[in-house]
Amino acid sequence: MRTLAFALALSLYACGGAAPVAKPPVVVAGPDFARDEDRVLRLLASADGRFAARAGIVSDESELRGAGVQAILSEDTTTVMEGGRADLFSFDTRARALDAATKMLAQYTQNDRQNGLEIERLKYTLEAERARLAYERELPAGAAPLFVGLAATWPVNAPPADAEQHDARLAKRFEQVMAALGPISPEVRDELEASLDPIDASLEPRLRALEKRLRELAAPLAKHAPPPAPSTLPCKLTGSPGTTLGRMIAPPERQRVCVIVKTLASAPVDPLVAMSLHDDVVVALWALAIASGLAPSAATGGPRPMAETSPHQEASWTRRAALHPGEAIDTALAIDWILSDLQKNASAWDSLGDAPIDLAIRELAR
Repeated sequence: MRTLAFALALSLYACGGAAPVAKPPVVVAGPDFARDEDRVLRLLASADGRFAARAGIVSDESELRGAGVQAILSEDTTTVMEGGRADLFSFDTRARALDAATKMLAQYTQNDRQNGLEIERLKYTLEAERARLAYERELPAGAAPLFVGLAATWPVNAPPADAEQHDARLAKRFEQVMAALGPISPEVRDELEASLDPIDASLEPRLRALEKRLRELAAPLAKHAPPPAPSTLPCKLTGSPGTTLGRMIAPPERQRVCVIVKTLASAPVDPLVAMSLHDDVVVALWALAIASGLAPSAATGGPRPMAETSPHQEASWTRRAALHPGEAIDTALAIDWILSDLQKNASAWDSLGDAPIDLAIRELAR
């Protein structure tokens, strides 16, 4: 049949028939980072309602349904749909979204002149969300942010029938956490300890000098002044028009840095602000001491907060120093860098937008 068709075409050509018209070459569009960045952010938003709220993304029904379809295809029996989306305990759904986003971003390098910084920001974001997933997956330790997230993302004014179903699913998640209660195995403890980065020996004297400087700036305040009231609104930096990630609400681990940047970009360091910053540095020093092997009760006996703190507040700061030392230390390093040239650095950071601390300082120091 193929031979007959070829012979027919050849005879037509020999008889003066029209020669085959050459088809125009297929033009394959090159990578479109803006398009793919939006796809990556929408992927993450469809799998984690907290990320959707930070990014201001409202996932459409097909995106939310896609997570459920992928769970079925993957024979994933752990995914639970809540309010039309996978709940935060659906760890495998979140992992699949991160894997797909990472694959989509693999074609881009940070050497891209136009989008290099935003590409790096996005890769940092994927790493941070993957670390958040790994932490929260380890029940019961990761349960607190999960339950807070469930409360924050539950639709308001839900019908009574939905509320009853929500309560039933929530009870099952509580049972899942309770079932995970028990002593941490030596293997897990060794793995956690091995994951800590080596402590830079120059950090402690640097932070102690900063603590002393801030204590002197706050000295005009009466002893044990009450701390300033914390902001109840999520913080986001101004960011440049060319960044999507930099203009998003800062993630939980950088909310405090965001508040500090916004505060120092708009006002001088008065004694009350200095006192608040001083206590951030104190928590960082506690974190350094605990990471170096000191018991939390001994670490908190060193430098002390200047603000009048309740036992609940001090316990919260101690937990932060012990469980999230990187966040506490990064906050202090951000304060140290901003105060090295307050008039310039705070406003420049606000204009840069949200970014991991080391990336922000690197970019702003150029």
